[in-house]
Amino acid sequence: MNKEIPKPVDRSYGEIDGVEITEDVIARLVKNAEEGSRARRSGLLPGGPGPMSRRVQ
Repeated sequence: MNKEIPKPVDRSYGEIDGVEITEDVIARLVKNAEEGSRARRSGLLPGGPGPMSRRVQ
């Protein structure tokens, strides 16, 4: 794994599957991940702690 910190070139970190990776894209990905994590912790989504993920005994 490369340990260097990537630096943008013309505001872009590169392209993945035809999608240009910019700081705006990274910010949206982080925001979505944080919101999903909060929803799982509160039990709004399956897969995390909360009433939807409790095991029946």
